[in-house]
Amino acid sequence: MSLTASDVKKIAHLARLGIQEQQIHSYADDLSNMLDLMTQMGQLDTSGVVPMAHPLDQMQRLRD
Repeated sequence: MSLTASDVKKIAHLARLGIQEQQIHSYADDLSNMLDLMTQMGQLDTSGVVPMAHPLDQMQRLRD
């Protein structure tokens, strides 16, 4: 997915971020790459993967 400069400006406005004009194309490329990665990850077959509550194999310590 390719984002345009106007898309980046809208995202920056919604996130209340100040982006300099000369950095917009760099942000557009970076965000487009992230969205492409998310698309690739969404296409993976995860039917045999058990959902986890935490990425580390830890138990939460609770008070008595």
